[in-house]
Amino acid sequence: MGASVCALASNGLAQNVGTTGAVNPLTQSTPPGGGTKQVTLGSQVIFKERFVTSGAGSLQLVFLDKSTLNIGPNSDVVINEYVYDPAKRDGKMSIGLAKGALRFVGGQISHNGNAEIKTPVATIGLRGAVATTSFNPQSQTQTTSSIVGSATVTGLAGGTVTMVQGYTTTVGQGQSPSQPTRTPPQVLATATGQTTSQSGQTGGSATPPSDTTANTQLAGDRSQSNVVLSTTQSTNQVAQQTGSTNQSVTDTRQSTQVTSTTTAAAPLVQNIQASLAPRALAYSVSAGAGSSVPYLTALFVGPTQVTTTPLLGYRVGGADNLASSETIRTLQVGFGITGRGAAQTSVFSVVTEAFFTAGQETIYNGGIQASSRQSATQRAAFAVSAISSVPGSVQLASDGSRIPVSLTIDQNDYNRANQPVADVASQFGGTIPGNGQNYTFTQSVASTSVPASLGANRPNLSLAGYAGGILETGTFDASGNRIATQFVTVTGRNGDGSDVALVLDGGTSRASADIQLASRTAGSRLVNGTYQFGNLNTTQAARSTYIDTNTFALRDRTVRDPNTTAPQTDSPAPYISSTGSGTYRNIQSGLTSWDTITGTNPAAAQAVIAATDITPCQCEFTKWGFWSTRAVRDNAGGGNDQERGHLLTWVAGQLSDRSLIPTTGSATYNGHIIGNVQFGPGSTSAPVTNTGTNYVAGGTFNHTVNFGQGTGSLAFTFDQRNYAGTSTLNSANRANFNGSFATSGSPVPASGSLQGSFFGPNTGAGTAPLEQGGQFTITGTPPSGPGVYNAAGIFAARR
Repeated sequence: MGASVCALASNGLAQNVGTTGAVNPLTQSTPPGGGTKQVTLGSQVIFKERFVTSGAGSLQLVFLDKSTLNIGPNSDVVINEYVYDPAKRDGKMSIGLAKGALRFVGGQISHNGNAEIKTPVATIGLRGAVATTSFNPQSQTQTTSSIVGSATVTGLAGGTVTMVQGYTTTVGQGQSPSQPTRTPPQVLATATGQTTSQSGQTGGSATPPSDTTANTQLAGDRSQSNVVLSTTQSTNQVAQQTGSTNQSVTDTRQSTQVTSTTTAAAPLVQNIQASLAPRALAYSVSAGAGSSVPYLTALFVGPTQVTTTPLLGYRVGGADNLASSETIRTLQVGFGITGRGAAQTSVFSVVTEAFFTAGQETIYNGGIQASSRQSATQRAAFAVSAISSVPGSVQLASDGSRIPVSLTIDQNDYNRANQPVADVASQFGGTIPGNGQNYTFTQSVASTSVPASLGANRPNLSLAGYAGGILETGTFDASGNRIATQFVTVTGRNGDGSDVALVLDGGTSRASADIQLASRTAGSRLVNGTYQFGNLNTTQAARSTYIDTNTFALRDRTVRDPNTTAPQTDSPAPYISSTGSGTYRNIQSGLTSWDTITGTNPAAAQAVIAATDITPCQCEFTKWGFWSTRAVRDNAGGGNDQERGHLLTWVAGQLSDRSLIPTTGSATYNGHIIGNVQFGPGSTSAPVTNTGTNYVAGGTFNHTVNFGQGTGSLAFTFDQRNYAGTSTLNSANRANFNGSFATSGSPVPASGSLQGSFFGPNTGAGTAPLEQGGQFTITGTPPSGPGVYNAAGIFAARR
């Protein structure tokens, strides 16, 4: 390793591995070869240093790789090993806990699984983790809870268990770790209380500044690029970290006190009273486009019964930096399905926006992507619009919180110079005549009551999974006339749980999603493609909002041209590979989860999905939902090719550990299956080329797995037909499975296949994973008349 690597000293010099980010009274340390001393705020943390806290003491250590360690009262901790290479962003660390409690928030080292905590009875291996651990020397008992990521606990007497977030295990002297169980709220509350500062403590500052002093300091320090401010988060939130090599990250208490350090050899330490605390928000939005649904016209919504969430938002806490952007990210989704089969209509909309500052003014800017089908025999319609605050309309709370409490919004836009630009909303396709219509709207927004627990659980989270649906592909000439149409069955390209990649970032309230699709229809113009949503890159448009694990929404990813001041003339990022060629010039896509739709009004959400005959899986580690898209690509004939999809489906979760899939026993998984249906004149050997009939259908899903034999039995209903079949675990990866099924009942035969994965923790070796999800396709004969019946979608189930 190079000279920049922090490691064991070979020259006898003390090796600095971090700094103290917060210190409360009566905390002492003993460096190697040195005497005991009182710990002070901002002092260096030395390799092999030992820290002992009293009954009133607590301490936070911030390491060079951005890991943080909160040490509770009556604790004894030593830095056993620390090696870090900043260039490779990798290393190894080992922390010894002789007694007491600590909370670990992983940095770069833990991302590669090279962090561990050792107690007298066990070793805890940590990967991308936030975890709490306590050890009682009297009872010789250790308790470990995984809050984010995974933790593997190995008893010194033998036995190993692996936990994902939300689970706890205990181990005693001479014992193996217990099977992980769901962490009781009181256990989490006790662990949090042990590792956070108490009322009246100041984190080591003798004179904490007032709000006024803090704001003045912040204004003066913004120009100092070597100062990194850390922020506090709510109890269930992951502590967030910025990009500095040496930094301070606060504990997770609901507080407004933060500290800052610099990357200099002799740390500059400040204690600043931040003025902005983390906060979830909710707003009511009036309908101003001519229908009962905000942003959308009556022609677009039609007879569909639609449930619309409030405008929901979240502000990440921290310094009141008037020059910062996207201080509050928001979302709003609408969803409705009315009727079954050929009588069905449907609507889907996704809004993502943000409040940000331009000079001294707070402005609001974002957009909506929407799709609808006002007749099962009509093609899908699409609507798109910017959404912006009317200049000067944003009113802030008078209590100094800088929370927007009311504003007026319309369809106009802001350019890259934050100047208002006139714009119009557009709708096209479906029952809308001609090549589309433009319209305007003006709507009022006002604060309303915040739903319980909104924003309470917002860890950094990565999910993987499957997708499925029916895409309509069309070819248009230079005059806009449709000259070819195909309806194509699509599912995840690889079919192994890697085709949906959903990432949620609690630090920025952003999200990203990538969906890889492949055509399952022989002879289709569309071959395969990838659709991209949102953006984690803070130099690009977010096009997404992440409030908590049950509340997020994304629009199509775009790449902004930094040299333009035109209104949002961004380049589309998604691509489609097909037999055609050309450059994409227009994409509108939206994605959200079922939890987001149902979160604020479960009864209304269930009412508008009842026509699909599903009772949604009560899954915990598996998310699923809908997405729609319209992509326009120029073709060689001077016209364009389009791909359109309305209410396609996706499912993603925390993939189960393949090494822990049991080899004995069985388990039964119950849930739902849902997807797109398209049928009409045609044949099974070629794409359907007429509009036919299009709708969303579903049903109940049952899958019994015999882990000893590696096989399973399938029984489910879809589109009011009964199916039965078998499944087989993948021999190379038993966390994945494949299946086939068929029905010969009334009215017509149909058959299909599915691919899926197990999701969630195994809760220990030899136990079945908790959940599963995947994708399916069905081909058969229409309910009436000649032709072909196609369906594709997803399933989700829990044992």
